[in-house]
Amino acid sequence: MYHKIARIVLFPLLMLPWQVQAQQPAAPPDTDRLPFLSAETRYLWPTSASDYMSATFGETRSAHFHAAVDIGTWGRQGYNVYASRDGILSRIGISPYGYGNVIYLRHEDGTQSIYAHLRDFVPEIRQLADSIQFETYTADLDVNVEAYGIQFRKGDLIAFTGNTGIGPPHLHFELRSPINNPFNPLLAGIRVPDSIAPRFSGIAAEPINADSRVNESKRIARIPITRRGSTYTFGTIRTQGTIGLAVDVSDRADALRNVYAVYELQLFVNDSLYFHSRVDSFSYDKARQMFVDRVYPLLRSERKGYQRLFIRDGNTLPFYRDTGTTGLLDLPPGRHRVRIVARDYFGNESSAEGTVLAASAQPLQRASHPLHADTLRHSAEVRGIPETGRDYIWTNNWVSNPSRSNSTSLSYVPAGSFADSVHVITSFNEHATFSLEKTGFGTLYFGDTPASVHRVYPGQTTRMRTPDQRLELTFYPNTVFDTLSVVFGYYYDEENLPVIQVGTDSEPLKGSYELRFMLDEAEQNTPDMGMYRVSTRSRGQRSLGYAGSNRSGDAIRIRSGSFGTFTLAADTTAPELSRPRIFRRSDGKWFATVRVQDELSGVTHQNAEFYVNGVRGIAEYDPFGGILIYHHPEFRPERLNTLRIVLHDRSGNIVDSTLEAVPR
Repeated sequence: MYHKIARIVLFPLLMLPWQVQAQQPAAPPDTDRLPFLSAETRYLWPTSASDYMSATFGETRSAHFHAAVDIGTWGRQGYNVYASRDGILSRIGISPYGYGNVIYLRHEDGTQSIYAHLRDFVPEIRQLADSIQFETYTADLDVNVEAYGIQFRKGDLIAFTGNTGIGPPHLHFELRSPINNPFNPLLAGIRVPDSIAPRFSGIAAEPINADSRVNESKRIARIPITRRGSTYTFGTIRTQGTIGLAVDVSDRADALRNVYAVYELQLFVNDSLYFHSRVDSFSYDKARQMFVDRVYPLLRSERKGYQRLFIRDGNTLPFYRDTGTTGLLDLPPGRHRVRIVARDYFGNESSAEGTVLAASAQPLQRASHPLHADTLRHSAEVRGIPETGRDYIWTNNWVSNPSRSNSTSLSYVPAGSFADSVHVITSFNEHATFSLEKTGFGTLYFGDTPASVHRVYPGQTTRMRTPDQRLELTFYPNTVFDTLSVVFGYYYDEENLPVIQVGTDSEPLKGSYELRFMLDEAEQNTPDMGMYRVSTRSRGQRSLGYAGSNRSGDAIRIRSGSFGTFTLAADTTAPELSRPRIFRRSDGKWFATVRVQDELSGVTHQNAEFYVNGVRGIAEYDPFGGILIYHHPEFRPERLNTLRIVLHDRSGNIVDSTLEAVPR
């Protein structure tokens, strides 16, 4: 039987500060930008793994900015991690996601240093974590431990590098201000050799308004860049109306192939400064504003982090310097010189030059026609955006048809209208644009296919329903960055399963909304019914991702942080277990593992039970490898070992299985 370990017992610390000197010695902090640091503060390079950065502060991540520098570990685990300054252990975390195994040290000035994706902690921290985990046999941990008074000196060994949370192996080294905002470690004096200027890869130009165009198109234009010596050029961009520029630019350090984010960007038009950004710090409640700092449609479709050279509505990040403009270009007709400057933290600089040939915007063409009663009857059943409509160019304020072969009509009928009302219909052929700014609440008709539409505003709660009341959406004050029109609806496919469509994938969300769908009698009587997000893989293959199964009476509810297509599915199959294994890690610790597979809803590891030879341990989960891991500090295997695992999936199916394994 496992006995709890006293949390106050500490082991002697191994101090090897001479192992952690980087090639570049620590420099004084920039106290002008970091006034909470003293001029005497020096941070120690936190690991013996390497002296190079594999990623920098402010880089693009899947749903946020990178809040740290990453330090490379050559694809290996187990390198020493050291306290970068004197501090007290304030918080520890263990999770299969996010930071993985993580340590937080709080320093005398109120700042914190954070060390994440660790393989393991030093014995005194691991002992404390074990004693907390074994109280409830729960693997996940996120706890404030400052009350235990565990102190570390600068250079003390505190952990070992790993790949928990997200791989590949590396050390995530993050610094936070006294008010918990992450700040750029380079400002704190962390240094790497860097004499290489940033490199431009491309320019993007976005039509902003309904009457804007770039190179005679409503699409976001990708402008190729030519390099001549140290100068980059991008030729002439032809514009009508208001447009915004964005840049695909990266940085590197000496003798390394890793690609970094740039530190500073400037946009000059006719030698006047229009835009200036510098990535020093941000607050976590604004981390998702990465979606509006970048060009979201290109980030989503091409995974390219084009950085906007303008401040879009809803963007309140602290990166931007006051230039007197937002950076948007609404230029008078004629030629205008444009220069973009990219600079890294160490002052290495590159520029890209070109011309904007501006013309006056042309007014939108509109036509009005009466809608007849037989057309209005379609609004009782709304299907969402049809396939032809998904090929359109959607923004928060307008929609445009880029295709000559996709010609149809697009019309809007406000809710409560009568058959003899007159409404705007646009002949929606090639290059036609339909403004969404006055759509309010009603029905959009794609030809004769109806979809519900509702205007949503930041700072307000908005509830919308389809005419039959079966589909209900609730948008909260913090759901949207900017005012936009949400197009939604549902229909039943050939397998008699609902296909629920919410919005388009061209606009990001700041927070989550609630989707509520009323189940019919057959759906109510189907066991283990859940909601799933529908994604289309290459070659048109459809995949399902679990979205939720919260049942409330005869309805199912989910929360989602992005637009998309959803459906219902029943998961009646329990997870499968295979490949039992017992092994000894390089540090001498023994572990047992089993392979886990669940095809539909996925496993829920939080309540898993894992026994070896009748002794229960902590069931840790590696979602990327699909492995359940048995952890017990006193585990020593026998020649033949019996493994018992109890595991649930998200639909409530349970497997209780016994396997055998020998040590290897």
